[in-house]
Amino acid sequence: MKILNTVPIVSGVSMYVKGGTLNFLQLANREMFSELMTSRIGSFYDSTKGYVVNGCVNFGSGSTYNISSGSVFFNGEIYLVPAASFTISAPNVAVGVITTTQFIADADPTDFTDGNQRNVHNIRQIVFQSGLSGSGAFNFNDAVNLAYRPIGGIGQTIEWLMPGSSSQNSQLSTYFDSSSLQGIHPLTLGWIIDDGGYVAAGYLASDPKFGSIGVTQGSDTHTIIANEVPVLSVSIPLMENGTAQGDTHPAVTDNNAVQISTYNGTVNTGSPNTPIQLIQRTKTKLKITRYA
Repeated sequence: MKILNTVPIVSGVSMYVKGGTLNFLQLANREMFSELMTSRIGSFYDSTKGYVVNGCVNFGSGSTYNISSGSVFFNGEIYLVPAASFTISAPNVAVGVITTTQFIADADPTDFTDGNQRNVHNIRQIVFQSGLSGSGAFNFNDAVNLAYRPIGGIGQTIEWLMPGSSSQNSQLSTYFDSSSLQGIHPLTLGWIIDDGGYVAAGYLASDPKFGSIGVTQGSDTHTIIANEVPVLSVSIPLMENGTAQGDTHPAVTDNNAVQISTYNGTVNTGSPNTPIQLIQRTKTKLKITRYA
């Protein structure tokens, strides 16, 4: 990380602050925040996308936008975002535009040694407004809200709630591929569904079942066959009421019954043709595992 060497600055010895020094300090500040934010986003960071750090929620509907204030991370910098209200009409969309204003109070304009005054205390913001797609830094609807970015190390499984809905089924294809179960959205890249009974298995190239990422085995239900029904051994005493009756034993009707033999054998229990439920999927949260 960039850091000034201040060791030579001692009592009676100072240094001139040049434009290069100020640029160095600004780059050091930007570098620090960039590293922190890209680590938060993960290895799929895209410098062309806007990442919402805080706020920036649209409370409008349809063509009307009422966006709350907040902050976004874009191309290595964090920008404050003022609240905005506007209406779009085709072909326009909501776009984020970088604007620059001056911090005037007790700051600008500043005197320079050449005798001129200049405004140098800039405030850079991203303002959301109506405009053609691509005309700003990024489109509002393409921004990635980091409030919903899952956090976890490689191999870690977490519970994740998709943005904006309590029901997952209608949005699943937006965030995950239906066959591989891998994430396809900027929020979910590097994550795979590990939901409702699925167990994460290690990758092994030589194993035909687990030789590629995203392979799943098993099913939601399983119908038990005869060979899978456990054998139950029973011992049933056969009773007769009075005199032996050969192989026929009438029902016991009083306390004078005596045991004359015992039936030993096995019986099948349950209903082998009824599927049993193996997996119960959650409707509001997904279990996902980070693989990259």
